Amino acid sequence: MNRKFITQPRMSVTKLGEYLSGAKPGRRKTIIKDQRERNPFKGPRYRDAEQTIKDFLTMPNPDLSRLRQALALFSQKEQIAKAQKKKWHTVTANVCASAVSHFMEISDDIQLDGVGIVAGSNNVPKLHIAGVDISVRPDIILTDPDNGNIVGGIKLYLNKTYPLTDDAFDYVGTVLYRYLCEKMSTESTVDHKKCFVVDVFAHRIIQAPKAFKRNMGHVEAACSEIASVWHAA
Repeated sequence: MNRKFITQPRMSVTKLGEYLSGAKPGRRKTIIKDQRERNPFKGPRYRDAEQTIKDFLTMPNPDLSRLRQALALFSQKEQIAKAQKKKWHTVTANVCASAVSHFMEISDDIQLDGVGIVAGSNNVPKLHIAGVDISVRPDIILTDPDNGNIVGGIKLYLNKTYPLTDDAFDYVGTVLYRYLCEKMSTESTVDHKKCFVVDVFAHRIIQAPKAFKRNMGHVEAACSEIASVWHAA
């Protein structure tokens, strides 16, 4: 299986959160290796579930029937793939259905009253810290309905195996907040209380912490470490 070797140190914000939150040395090494040597088949596992959730959140009047329709479609895809003995597609349809099912249980807990809701783009700049390009990619952008200014955002986390720890939540939330302030808006308009991290499988939703300077210091130190061992991990 061909892997794409990435020479410039980079890290997704969620993996950076895991790296920072007390992952054991072996796990940290694996995180770096997986980010450096991208498996073209590994990344898109939850892509359809992620898009389904984004479509739901950006509906004018979110309706759970849309998610139920998605569940039925994923189930149909799973059965077809199973009949065709396509293991990767079978598992992907199954985990996407599971992700959507879990999201349905917490969909009412995300408080988005009084804001505009827009789907985030995958084609956005990265946040460069201490030699590492951090891919943040907010899944949802929240705006002021009166003037259109960006005031917050949502980062979805879809992973059954490695739920976010409390520390990881704080780090991911902090980086999301700083990203929105520096790359998409300003510190005077972004509200940390409107920056959400959603761990779908763990049924947890947190707001970015108010105090971010200490967290960003840890983020910078971790990025410096990642850059220094990027080619050796």
